[in-house]
Amino acid sequence: MCDTIEYYKDEKIVIGVDPGLKGAIVMISPGEAMSVFDMPVLTVKGKKKKSKKHVYDIDEIIRILKPTKNKNVMVFLEKAQILPKGFTIKSNLGLARCEAIFETVLHFLGVEYQFVNPRVWQHFYDISGKKGNTKEQSVKKAKELCPQILLETKRGRVLDGRADAVLVANYGLNKLSAYNTSLC
Repeated sequence: MCDTIEYYKDEKIVIGVDPGLKGAIVMISPGEAMSVFDMPVLTVKGKKKKSKKHVYDIDEIIRILKPTKNKNVMVFLEKAQILPKGFTIKSNLGLARCEAIFETVLHFLGVEYQFVNPRVWQHFYDISGKKGNTKEQSVKKAKELCPQILLETKRGRVLDGRADAVLVANYGLNKLSAYNTSLC
């Protein structure tokens, strides 16, 4: 779901995307409000009784991104990486599928985008596995940058996809030479 839905007066929009079923999309315009969307997914019945699976809601992704079609927009999309032990082939393929969906939608809409390796944007914030859990570091840094964004559910589950999307968007904002600022 979205914390804020505003399409901006300013024509310049930076979007950060953390792919994955628990990922997020963050839209910002310097000096304006920000929109935060959890990754749009649908729950569908699986082949077995009572089984469910989650798929990306492509129509909703298009609905979110379509108003940016005729504006000066740059999307920074985290590059899907082969994940280490403990992650299944299915989850790795799911990330690649999400990346392909975004690449197709953005191409179709004519929106400019760049892939960002997770290690690159994490290095920008001095986030490292050597310093502990990278997700915890991301959430802490996102809270520092944008304390108004909800990064936990009511039951206390951390929304690290939102945190990563905030940091990817802020990284992109800083990378663009026209801006030398932070999100919030």
